[in-house]
Amino acid sequence: MQRDARRVGGSGCPSSRVHPRVPSSPSILFLRRHRPAWENLIAPAPRTTHPTGMTLFELLAVMGILLVLGTLVVPVVSHRIGQSCDDATRQSLLRLREVIVGTYHDDMDSLPRPGEDALLAGRADHPQLAYLFLNPKTHLDGHSFTRDYDTTFDPISRRGWRGPYLLSNGSRFTYLVNAERGYGTRYGEDGDPAVLDGWGNPIVLQEPVDLTPAAFDRRRHARLVSAGPDGVLDTPADVLLPSAAERADDLVLFLWIAEP
Repeated sequence: MQRDARRVGGSGCPSSRVHPRVPSSPSILFLRRHRPAWENLIAPAPRTTHPTGMTLFELLAVMGILLVLGTLVVPVVSHRIGQSCDDATRQSLLRLREVIVGTYHDDMDSLPRPGEDALLAGRADHPQLAYLFLNPKTHLDGHSFTRDYDTTFDPISRRGWRGPYLLSNGSRFTYLVNAERGYGTRYGEDGDPAVLDGWGNPIVLQEPVDLTPAAFDRRRHARLVSAGPDGVLDTPADVLLPSAAERADDLVLFLWIAEP
């Protein structure tokens, strides 16, 4: 009986003992599933058996394709750039003719050219676009109280220089004498203000000097000339009507006569 009593309810009964709770396997899985974020940062990347780079053959194939595309694109881009330079130059020539014929000539009754003081200082007696920016009456006059761009326009006679007739966008372009490329002193001196064409070369104003009877009005054959893509002035300055062969790649615009 005592043995049975101990088995049923005694303090030493095995069934009444309290045992610590051992975490079950789901709890362990739960802890592993929610491991700290820093462990994810340092966890090694899964290995792969596939290569991640390019083989030499693939690299050469890609370079070959790019080379073929480059040979197709470069001529197209070059043509578009050349066409845009040509268009910009023609617009500049038209604008210059409008300013010279429609404004400057009405004010001065002449083409833009050096005044008496500039001629005495050694300037060539030939039209020069610098005098769209500089007053020929005050340029190189030797007076400190006058400036090269002071206006001398007389509102009563409606004559006189009232420039500058062209305004820049803040950049100053200058003329440089280069006889090898056809830019002589007849078109200006080093440092003169200049108007550039689409290729970055100065546009010049030509007035043929010809003593034949047909040249009674040389001003009539005056023209604006751009050196074109090669940057060389091929148009002969003293030929009244230069041919297409003589002009080469120059762009020419006559001031008063139609294109011959």
